[in-house]
Amino acid sequence: ISSLEPRIALAVAEKESPDDIYNFIGDNVLMGGLTRAQVKIAVLSCMYGASSWSLSKQIPKELDAKKILQEIKRYLKIPSLQRDLEKQIEKSGYIKNLYGRKIKSHESVVNHFLQSSGVDVSFNIFSQIVADLQNNNIDFVPIYVIHDALVLDIHGSDYESIIELTNINYKVDKLDGIFQVKVEIIK
Repeated sequence: ISSLEPRIALAVAEKESPDDIYNFIGDNVLMGGLTRAQVKIAVLSCMYGASSWSLSKQIPKELDAKKILQEIKRYLKIPSLQRDLEKQIEKSGYIKNLYGRKIKSHESVVNHFLQSSGVDVSFNIFSQIVADLQNNNIDFVPIYVIHDALVLDIHGSDYESIIELTNINYKVDKLDGIFQVKVEIIK
Protein backbone atom coordinates (compact mmCIF):
# COMPACT_ATOMS: atom_id res chain seq x y z
CA ILE A 1 0.00 0.00 0.00
CA SER A 2 1.58 3.24 -1.12
CA SER A 3 2.25 5.85 1.59
CA LEU A 4 -0.02 4.10 4.10
CA GLU A 5 0.51 6.20 7.24
CA PRO A 6 0.71 9.56 5.41
CA ARG A 7 -2.61 8.71 3.71
CA ILE A 8 -4.14 7.90 7.09
CA ALA A 9 -2.81 11.18 8.50
CA LEU A 10 -4.33 13.07 5.56
CA ALA A 11 -7.69 11.34 5.99
CA VAL A 12 -7.71 12.05 9.75
CA ALA A 13 -6.88 15.69 8.94
CA GLU A 14 -9.77 15.67 6.45
CA LYS A 15 -7.46 16.45 3.53
CA GLU A 16 -7.56 15.09 -0.01
CA SER A 17 -5.12 12.28 -0.76
CA PRO A 18 -3.18 13.12 -3.94
CA ASP A 19 -1.65 10.42 -6.11
CA ASP A 20 1.86 11.27 -4.96
CA ILE A 21 1.74 12.66 -1.44
CA TYR A 22 5.42 13.57 -1.28
CA ASN A 23 5.44 15.53 -4.54
CA PHE A 24 2.25 17.30 -3.49
CA ILE A 25 3.58 18.29 -0.06
CA GLY A 26 6.92 19.31 -1.56
CA ASP A 27 5.28 21.56 -4.15
CA ASN A 28 2.24 22.88 -2.27
CA VAL A 29 3.16 22.87 1.41
CA LEU A 30 6.93 23.36 1.34
CA MET A 31 6.96 25.32 -1.95
CA GLY A 32 9.89 23.43 -3.44
CA GLY A 33 13.51 23.27 -2.36
CA LEU A 34 13.52 19.58 -1.45
CA THR A 35 13.68 16.46 -3.58
CA ARG A 36 10.83 13.97 -3.35
CA ALA A 37 13.06 11.67 -1.27
CA GLN A 38 13.85 14.51 1.16
CA VAL A 39 10.15 15.40 1.46
CA LYS A 40 9.38 11.76 2.22
CA ILE A 41 11.99 11.77 4.99
CA ALA A 42 10.55 15.04 6.34
CA VAL A 43 6.96 13.75 6.31
CA LEU A 44 7.90 10.50 8.04
CA SER A 45 10.09 12.40 10.52
CA CYS A 46 7.14 14.63 11.33
CA MET A 47 4.72 11.76 11.86
CA TYR A 48 7.12 9.63 13.89
CA GLY A 49 8.53 12.37 16.09
CA ALA A 50 12.05 12.81 14.75
CA SER A 51 13.81 15.98 15.80
CA SER A 52 14.64 18.90 13.54
CA TRP A 53 18.31 18.17 14.25
CA SER A 54 17.86 14.66 12.85
CA LEU A 55 16.08 16.00 9.76
CA SER A 56 18.74 18.71 9.28
CA LYS A 57 21.30 15.95 8.60
CA GLN A 58 19.19 14.74 5.65
CA ILE A 59 18.45 18.03 3.85
CA PRO A 60 20.50 20.90 2.40
CA LYS A 61 22.18 22.96 5.13
CA GLU A 62 20.61 26.23 4.00
CA LEU A 63 17.09 24.90 4.68
CA ASP A 64 15.43 25.27 8.09
CA ALA A 65 14.53 21.77 9.29
CA LYS A 66 12.46 23.10 12.19
CA LYS A 67 10.32 25.21 9.88
CA ILE A 68 9.89 22.30 7.45
CA LEU A 69 8.63 20.05 10.24
CA GLN A 70 6.31 22.79 11.50
CA GLU A 71 4.79 23.29 8.04
CA ILE A 72 4.18 19.59 7.53
CA LYS A 73 2.73 19.20 11.04
CA ARG A 74 0.45 22.16 10.43
CA TYR A 75 -0.74 20.75 7.11
CA LEU A 76 -1.36 17.26 8.52
CA LYS A 77 -2.91 18.73 11.69
CA ILE A 78 -0.52 16.67 13.84
CA PRO A 79 -0.71 19.04 16.88
CA SER A 80 -4.50 18.70 16.95
CA LEU A 81 -4.29 14.91 16.62
CA GLN A 82 -1.71 14.78 19.41
CA ARG A 83 -3.92 16.90 21.72
CA ASP A 84 -6.90 14.63 21.02
CA LEU A 85 -4.86 11.53 21.75
CA GLU A 86 -3.44 13.03 24.96
CA LYS A 87 -6.99 13.82 26.08
CA GLN A 88 -7.88 10.16 25.51
CA ILE A 89 -4.97 9.15 27.74
CA GLU A 90 -6.04 11.56 30.48
CA LYS A 91 -9.60 10.28 30.34
CA SER A 92 -9.08 6.52 30.05
CA GLY A 93 -5.37 5.78 30.49
CA TYR A 94 -4.92 4.67 26.87
CA ILE A 95 -5.65 5.71 23.31
CA LYS A 96 -7.61 3.87 20.66
CA ASN A 97 -6.73 3.56 17.02
CA LEU A 98 -9.29 4.29 14.32
CA TYR A 99 -10.77 0.82 14.71
CA GLY A 100 -11.06 0.91 18.50
CA ARG A 101 -7.93 -1.10 19.27
CA LYS A 102 -6.46 -0.04 22.62
CA ILE A 103 -2.91 1.29 22.66
CA LYS A 104 -1.51 1.49 26.17
CA SER A 105 1.67 3.39 25.41
CA HIS A 106 1.78 7.00 26.59
CA GLU A 107 4.77 7.92 24.41
CA SER A 108 4.88 8.70 20.70
CA VAL A 109 1.08 8.63 20.62
CA VAL A 110 0.74 9.97 17.08
CA ASN A 111 3.22 7.40 15.80
CA HIS A 112 1.47 4.55 17.64
CA PHE A 113 -1.97 5.73 16.53
CA LEU A 114 -0.95 5.92 12.86
CA GLN A 115 0.97 2.62 12.88
CA SER A 116 -1.77 0.74 14.71
CA SER A 117 -4.49 2.20 12.49
CA GLY A 118 -2.29 1.31 9.52
CA VAL A 119 -2.41 -2.37 10.43
CA ASP A 120 -6.20 -2.36 10.40
CA VAL A 121 -6.39 -0.32 7.19
CA SER A 122 -3.97 -2.80 5.60
CA PHE A 123 -6.10 -5.78 6.59
CA ASN A 124 -9.19 -4.02 5.25
CA ILE A 125 -7.53 -3.44 1.87
CA PHE A 126 -5.97 -6.90 1.79
CA SER A 127 -9.42 -8.42 2.40
CA GLN A 128 -10.72 -6.48 -0.60
CA ILE A 129 -7.82 -7.68 -2.75
CA VAL A 130 -8.31 -11.32 -1.74
CA ALA A 131 -12.05 -11.06 -2.46
CA ASP A 132 -11.32 -9.54 -5.89
CA LEU A 133 -8.89 -12.35 -6.70
CA GLN A 134 -11.38 -15.00 -5.60
CA ASN A 135 -14.24 -13.35 -7.51
CA ASN A 136 -12.08 -13.36 -10.66
CA ASN A 137 -11.04 -17.00 -10.24
CA ILE A 138 -7.36 -16.23 -9.84
CA ASP A 139 -5.48 -18.98 -8.03
CA PHE A 140 -3.18 -17.70 -5.31
CA VAL A 141 -1.59 -18.72 -2.07
CA PRO A 142 -1.15 -16.09 0.65
CA ILE A 143 2.44 -16.25 1.88
CA TYR A 144 2.64 -13.50 4.50
CA VAL A 145 1.75 -9.95 5.48
CA ILE A 146 4.40 -7.38 6.34
CA HIS A 147 2.54 -4.37 7.77
CA ASP A 148 1.55 -2.65 4.50
CA ALA A 149 2.47 -5.46 2.09
CA LEU A 150 0.65 -8.65 1.19
CA VAL A 151 2.83 -11.32 -0.40
CA LEU A 152 1.03 -13.84 -2.58
CA ASP A 153 2.19 -16.75 -4.68
CA ILE A 154 0.45 -16.33 -8.04
CA HIS A 155 1.14 -17.94 -11.38
CA GLY A 156 3.01 -15.61 -13.75
CA SER A 157 0.24 -15.82 -16.33
CA ASP A 158 -2.07 -14.00 -13.88
CA TYR A 159 0.25 -11.04 -13.39
CA GLU A 160 -1.57 -8.75 -15.84
CA SER A 161 -4.89 -9.64 -14.20
CA ILE A 162 -3.48 -8.69 -10.80
CA ILE A 163 -2.24 -5.36 -12.16
CA GLU A 164 -5.65 -4.65 -13.67
CA LEU A 165 -7.59 -5.68 -10.54
CA THR A 166 -5.47 -3.58 -8.19
CA ASN A 167 -5.26 -0.53 -10.46
CA ILE A 168 -7.94 1.20 -8.39
CA ASN A 169 -7.93 3.44 -5.38
CA TYR A 170 -9.16 1.47 -2.41
CA LYS A 171 -11.53 2.93 0.14
CA VAL A 172 -11.74 1.67 3.70
CA ASP A 173 -14.31 1.94 6.42
CA LYS A 174 -13.61 4.50 9.17
CA LEU A 175 -11.77 6.87 6.81
CA ASP A 176 -12.70 9.15 3.97
CA GLY A 177 -9.58 8.72 1.89
CA ILE A 178 -8.11 6.70 -0.93
CA PHE A 179 -5.35 4.13 -0.75
CA GLN A 180 -3.25 3.06 -3.70
CA VAL A 181 -1.71 -0.37 -4.14
CA LYS A 182 1.51 -1.07 -5.99
CA VAL A 183 2.17 -4.58 -7.35
CA GLU A 184 5.73 -5.87 -7.55
CA ILE A 185 7.10 -9.15 -8.84
CA ILE A 186 9.47 -10.99 -6.54
CA LYS A 187 11.18 -13.98 -8.11
